[in-house]
Amino acid sequence: MTTATLAPPDPTTVEVDPVHTAALDALTTITDRVRYACEHGPGPRTDAVRQWLAAYGIETRRPYVSTLVNGYRANQGMSDTGEVPALTDDALTDLDPDPEPAEPDPVEVVATDEQPEPEPMPRHDTDPVPVATPASAPEPDPPATLTEPDPVPASVATPEPAPEPTSSPVATTPPPDVHRAPKPGAVVALTLSSAITAAAILVTVRTPLSVVQALPGSMILAGGFVVVAVLLMLTWSAGSVIGSLVAGRTGRDLLLDVASWTVAGIAGFLAAYGQVKFGEWAGMTGFTRFLVPGMLEPSVVVLLLLANRRVRRRLAGLAAKPIGKILALAALLGAFAVYTNVAHTGDKLGLVFGAATVVGLILWWVKLQDDAAPDTWDDAPQSKRLSRRTSKYRLLRWIILFPQTRRAWLISLDHSISDAEAGLDLARRWARAYDANRAADVPRRIARRIASQHIDEYLNPGR
Repeated sequence: MTTATLAPPDPTTVEVDPVHTAALDALTTITDRVRYACEHGPGPRTDAVRQWLAAYGIETRRPYVSTLVNGYRANQGMSDTGEVPALTDDALTDLDPDPEPAEPDPVEVVATDEQPEPEPMPRHDTDPVPVATPASAPEPDPPATLTEPDPVPASVATPEPAPEPTSSPVATTPPPDVHRAPKPGAVVALTLSSAITAAAILVTVRTPLSVVQALPGSMILAGGFVVVAVLLMLTWSAGSVIGSLVAGRTGRDLLLDVASWTVAGIAGFLAAYGQVKFGEWAGMTGFTRFLVPGMLEPSVVVLLLLANRRVRRRLAGLAAKPIGKILALAALLGAFAVYTNVAHTGDKLGLVFGAATVVGLILWWVKLQDDAAPDTWDDAPQSKRLSRRTSKYRLLRWIILFPQTRRAWLISLDHSISDAEAGLDLARRWARAYDANRAADVPRRIARRIASQHIDEYLNPGR
């Protein structure tokens, strides 16, 4: 490793592109920024990536960046020293099919008084560090006529080095917008209008025609206006909800929403039917028993909508009251609604009505929670966690390589590493340090501590 490798990156030699600046600002983890630099920056080289990121104000540590760059090269099939795949024996045979090359013809070089000194070869990180040696006598000048081992014909012009390709600005596509959730007012209007329509249909079917004809004309006219108003509200709310669900949604998302609302509607109908039976069991007769379903379960839904509004205000950065009391009241009313549906039957049928109430309220709660918290497109969690999301590993790896996977998960959790390959590399490094200490008859507890300290020093060399 040369002195240039250990020197801090110089960001002044990199031209800052506003497109890359916006793309890097959209990324929140060092892992994603290093991958972006490997793809759109100078290439998968550790020092070049660190220098490129430093120009955009992102400080990195060499060990961690080196691990990520090596993983990127391995995934892309690159060698350890460049962007070209490593040469194999077959590739060398194809490049040089003749195992015995012809001897080159000697070329006469005429010595002149002033000969330009050859330019020094560029230094690489893999070159050995020069070591100072005692001064020796200067070698005599070479003769005028030499036979060079690798001559260059005079008629062939030396090709000029091609300019290094620069990365063109990459148009980063912003993440798709989160779908518009249905307005709470439209959802409530749709629920109430659907319930009123279902109750009106049920009353109309079960009421004899003679009773309707005996009603006064003013009541029939008022009932007609109510029916028209309910149908208009049903049409508007259904159109608003369906339009919000369809806007910007895929077929799978729309199917999931339709299925969830269908199940919630079936559960709500069974719960409402159980509440009607509860009213009859309590001695209510006439039309008033059909008002019982609009008392308990809708009250719970209203409380959930209020909590949903407070959560949205909090996510928008506005002041909002806590939702603990509202959720406690919703749980209390929901428990009483389940009790009323179970208690009035006295047999197994009450379990059906109680289960319908529980399922309906749970689906409402989950749906409102899903609409309140928008989907995230980065590694920053919305909830208040102790650390970032850590790397995830497949179940098969946990079963077959449990110790290594557990150690990689613990290291990722300790150092907030979300890249699975980087976690596995650090776990292998930890295992090598642990085995070396165990081979030296170090106790297990001390060997584990030394291995963990080795990982800390590897990731944080300046501490």
